[in-house]
Amino acid sequence: MKNTSGDLFGSYLLTRTLGEGACGKVKLGKHIESGEEVAVKLIRKGLGSSKLTIIQREIDILKSVQHSSIIKLLDVVENSNYIGIVLEYIPGGDLYDYVDRKHHLDEAEACQIFKQLIQGVDYLHQMNIVHRDLKLENLLLDAAQNLVITDFGFARKFGESDRIGSPEGTPYYLAPELILQEGLYSGRAADIWSCGMILYIMLTGAYPFNTTDEMIDGKGINGLKAAYAHISATTLIFPEHISSEAEDLLRIMLVVNPKDRCNIEMIKSHRWLTKFDLDDEAPVNGIHKSSEALSSTIRQKRPVIQTTIDSNWITVPSRKRKYNETDNDDDSTIADLRKRIKVLESYVAERKKWENVKTTMVGMIAGALSYGITALIFTCH
Repeated sequence: MKNTSGDLFGSYLLTRTLGEGACGKVKLGKHIESGEEVAVKLIRKGLGSSKLTIIQREIDILKSVQHSSIIKLLDVVENSNYIGIVLEYIPGGDLYDYVDRKHHLDEAEACQIFKQLIQGVDYLHQMNIVHRDLKLENLLLDAAQNLVITDFGFARKFGESDRIGSPEGTPYYLAPELILQEGLYSGRAADIWSCGMILYIMLTGAYPFNTTDEMIDGKGINGLKAAYAHISATTLIFPEHISSEAEDLLRIMLVVNPKDRCNIEMIKSHRWLTKFDLDDEAPVNGIHKSSEALSSTIRQKRPVIQTTIDSNWITVPSRKRKYNETDNDDDSTIADLRKRIKVLESYVAERKKWENVKTTMVGMIAGALSYGITALIFTCH
């Protein structure tokens, strides 16, 4: 049903598009009676039973969780053409764009954000849920630095064991064992690797392990295996500005062998997380100081590239475009960030060059002054 200012979908008036993907789009909506703004994730029907099963699983998981660091499901609406997942909405942005604007975060700010991420992931794991696609694009921030985990399309519930057989996620956030090993893997350990990648990128503005686009672009599963073989053989290095405490935490998180990787309790008790006294308190036990809804920008899942590994699938969501441009070429999330990183590296190199010039000039001036003073002393004698 049409309205002069938008389309009616159940009890919601839909207006502008927030994001668009292969399965549908995300629209800004307003509840007709309350006036509350929401994000409505519209999924086209007729996608096939397997995709509809995934959507239903996402809905079931969102219904089962309640935590300040996890996106809130408000409603599910259905008509003859679409299933609508209604989520909380307050204008904001994702962590990728935030880090991109600042190049990298200082440790105090990164720690505040990371604490909330770990609180949310810890809650999920206690609820026997693994996310499996933790990355900067799926973490939302509001103006008060409250973090929200979103996009549960790959999330799974598990029983007594968290062993999972279907590898899904985004390179390089994907844990190495999902690519290099056959059989089941620990979903919780895989989430820990992803959290380590997120922390490293927050602190440095770059991916670790000297990874390059050429390792995976257009090379399918063989490219992924080669990239992760490179990661397995490469020592983790850090810029000079990273503290020893942050290095230590990352070294126990970004461990290639999942059996040697730290667990979430080790992260929660690590000294880096207690190093900073923050004026703005992070949520404690999932409870915010304010009861207001968290800021969030909900986007439709990006178009996907699927590569078969035996009978399993690796699903690689492509990087979102700026200005809500539709991603028609299914490129991976890596290329866009790498281009930005190259620009940042050029900027840093230029800064270093001018720092060297400045140091040289200071040395020359100091030498000249020293020579002049010496000459003056000899003249006086």
